[in-house]
Amino acid sequence: DNAYGQSMVKWFTQELSKTGGEVVQGIPIPAGTADYSSYLAKLRPASEAPGLFHSVAGSDAIRLGKQIGEFGLQRQYKIAGTCDVIFPETFDQQAPDLDGSYIVEQYPVKEVAPLDSPADREFRRVFREVSKGVPAGPHSYASYESTFIFKRAIETAGYRGKRDTLKAIQDQAAGQLLAQHRQQF
Repeated sequence: DNAYGQSMVKWFTQELSKTGGEVVQGIPIPAGTADYSSYLAKLRPASEAPGLFHSVAGSDAIRLGKQIGEFGLQRQYKIAGTCDVIFPETFDQQAPDLDGSYIVEQYPVKEVAPLDSPADREFRRVFREVSKGVPAGPHSYASYESTFIFKRAIETAGYRGKRDTLKAIQDQAAGQLLAQHRQQF
């Protein structure tokens, strides 16, 4: 129940409608909520609203995830959320309560199936090498991916040096490339 949460509801409603989906209910929850049971009790039955998306993060997400698990909601709804349970200090604690949930925009710190593939191991190896020993973290892949999206946009604009900065910013093809990337997410 803040500007970030309200913008998430607005954005998610707009974007979901483009794919034929519908947000049937928004439940604003203040940051720092200790007990989510009164908010979870407001959820429509899974037969009416089979999916649940939340934008709760940090210690709030730990408490929310725990109560989702206590109420068995992860077995009733398809759950997706942002940046909440894959930090190394909370993963083991949260995993049983949110088993089957989809986490948006995060890269798992731990090597977990099905992501633990040869390509994933190679990404982790290269990331550690390039970052001088720092392991890949929750935002690593998004940062890595964004760097290459911007690189492609700059190349599309024909950027060759500092003098081309304004040209790259104003280039429509580069702007379209970035817009297409944003629409994928």
